[in-house]
Amino acid sequence: MLYLLYIFPAVIFVLTTIIYFVVRNGLKSYVEDLSSKVKEIESVLDLSFMRDMLTRFMSRSAARAAQMLRNNQSATSTEGSALTINRGDDIDRFYASIRKVAQPSIDLERVNFIASLLQKVLLIYGYTIAVVEFALISFSLLPAYSSYYGDFDGIFLGGTIFFSMVLVLMIADLQIYSKRIKNSVNKA
Repeated sequence: MLYLLYIFPAVIFVLTTIIYFVVRNGLKSYVEDLSSKVKEIESVLDLSFMRDMLTRFMSRSAARAAQMLRNNQSATSTEGSALTINRGDDIDRFYASIRKVAQPSIDLERVNFIASLLQKVLLIYGYTIAVVEFALISFSLLPAYSSYYGDFDGIFLGGTIFFSMVLVLMIADLQIYSKRIKNSVNKA
């Protein structure tokens, strides 16, 4: 009769495998959709970046600085400090433009990492629970350990609640980065 308890770890093992494949396929299509959106965003942002770069290099201060370099002249102190300040602002804008272009790809890599981690954690936790449950059932068949089975089930219930909270946080993190990508689509 107690041997029927071995059905529980078997069910946990099978359900873990099924859930893993369902989550893997769902996340794969989700990440592919985000990837296509990132490619669209990158093409638009690349054009925007090139336009910004051309605009900056066509500005009067950039033309004046290039002329000074061509003529190998040293600038007067006021012109030199103005050019230095201008270059600092230009570099800040240049960095912001690069960051704007690269951010969707960075967010997509984070989504890929979290999705991969989520799948692995689901698989490891489910299989671990199945193996430990199998061991507990085996030990509970021995008379000396039969009273501890209920205690360990309570511990597993607490662990599962904690594990569920970790999964919710991972999914929330995944949603945050996905939302940032989707917001980039709207801004581009």
